[in-house]
Amino acid sequence: MGKNQTICLAIDESIRFLDSSPHLEFSGDHSRHKWNGAWWHMGAIYEMGEVDKIPESAIVQAKNWLETQVWQTFIISPNDHPTSESDKMKMDCCHCELAVYYMILKAYDCDLDNELPWIREWLLKYQLPDGGLNCDPDAYVHSHKSSIISTLPPLEAILWHTNRDFTEQEDVFLDEGARYLIEHRLVCSKHEGNIINKDWLQPASRDSLNTIYCGGCLSW
Repeated sequence: MGKNQTICLAIDESIRFLDSSPHLEFSGDHSRHKWNGAWWHMGAIYEMGEVDKIPESAIVQAKNWLETQVWQTFIISPNDHPTSESDKMKMDCCHCELAVYYMILKAYDCDLDNELPWIREWLLKYQLPDGGLNCDPDAYVHSHKSSIISTLPPLEAILWHTNRDFTEQEDVFLDEGARYLIEHRLVCSKHEGNIINKDWLQPASRDSLNTIYCGGCLSW
């Protein structure tokens, strides 16, 4: 069966966007801008199973950005902030953003575990006691509650992109993450039992995804 024409056109549009400039901006709001940022376009192509169609120039720029322009620590306490002027210019990241980039680049056959080993280390480091992760730093200080949206990409990154036996740390990470998702029945509040966002039960559209990601790092 041939691909849906709408999907093909969407892929072509994203390819043109990513190939539109040899100096595509990966930092700042431009990268994260919904539907028109590099992260979103690359992530959409990856989710469609067409990662090999991402222009190589965009892959190279994404790797360079992760290597040179990202502060490689999740900022929770004052001690986590960069101190040098050059490091202060770097961009902060969150768990889901890093995990999506990790999956894209690994699927493109990049050897990230040798070239950028800090990304996998980051994903494993910030698991909360309930088994998940949260892109809101306050969760690590106050509620200690995870976010489903923040948890899924890191779990997928480790589960799908490990081409060897899991380490003991990775086994615990995946088991605890699975426990978290089971306790929440994937889409439910653990304590109240209600569906957190009923849009999550519907096939994804731009409107429903905006609703999901605009509230993505809330804790339940």
